[in-house]
Amino acid sequence: MGMLPVKCPSCGANVEIDENREFGFCNYCGTKIIQEKIVVEHRGEVSIDNTEAIKNLFVLARRAKDNEEYEKAVGFYNDILLKDPTSWEACFYSCFLDLFSLQISEIESACKKIENCVKESLQLLKTSVIEKEQVEKCLADIASDLCAYVLIGYNYSKSYYKANLLQGNSTAAFYSRAKTLNGILYSFGDSIVSVFGDDFADATPVNVWEEAIKNSKTIINEFGLISEYVNVESEIIKTYANKIKKYEPNYNIPIINVEAIKKEQYARPKKYAVIILVIGIVAGICLFAYAKSLGLI
Repeated sequence: MGMLPVKCPSCGANVEIDENREFGFCNYCGTKIIQEKIVVEHRGEVSIDNTEAIKNLFVLARRAKDNEEYEKAVGFYNDILLKDPTSWEACFYSCFLDLFSLQISEIESACKKIENCVKESLQLLKTSVIEKEQVEKCLADIASDLCAYVLIGYNYSKSYYKANLLQGNSTAAFYSRAKTLNGILYSFGDSIVSVFGDDFADATPVNVWEEAIKNSKTIINEFGLISEYVNVESEIIKTYANKIKKYEPNYNIPIINVEAIKKEQYARPKKYAVIILVIGIVAGICLFAYAKSLGLI
């Protein structure tokens, strides 16, 4: 009985399995390891059948992703791409999951990278998945993940902005990150239409554009006193609202009331000042009562 040296696809350990069996198990983590089979064609050419190995890697990659072990999942998806460069899922998630390990300063450049990755993934999806229902599900999954990340990235950027409010360029940096993050959704909808035409335009693209418009309105409310930012986001909203109307004629284009937003922005400091004043008065009364009960007054 000969033993075949192999590397565990899960933990990377060097192990040996019986060369006469189709699979074995890792001595360290227990992962099932399937041997790659060699198929000899009639013409004498040799090709490697990676089907079982790829299937195993997909199980490991998805499990790691669901467990939020993103670095490990990226490794598995990269392994899949080495064996099957046509996998849209591996192409997308090997890039997308990298976003979760970024520093705040890396977000903008990574967003540009993910936009390019999405286009490539959609091209692979178009050529590898035939059934329309399955394509719709894949597009919806990508949209859901992108929307979730944009929200996480925005909240992360906002927290960082508030913590560094006194820095000179913190407002401009926050807006730039927020705009770039939201741009992922606008771009995703554009890419679907570019790759698939109007076949799916009334579903996923419209949904992500509507979500992106909501985010743009949030950005406007955040930066209402800065006319430059408000004007940029208002134009973006108008552009994509008209795209939505092409597929949903009854869609109502949002009306941006700049003056009302500015009035709300001006009112915020006053509102907070009143709250702080009330808290101060209540605290003073409590301290006075406490001191009096101790006989100090």
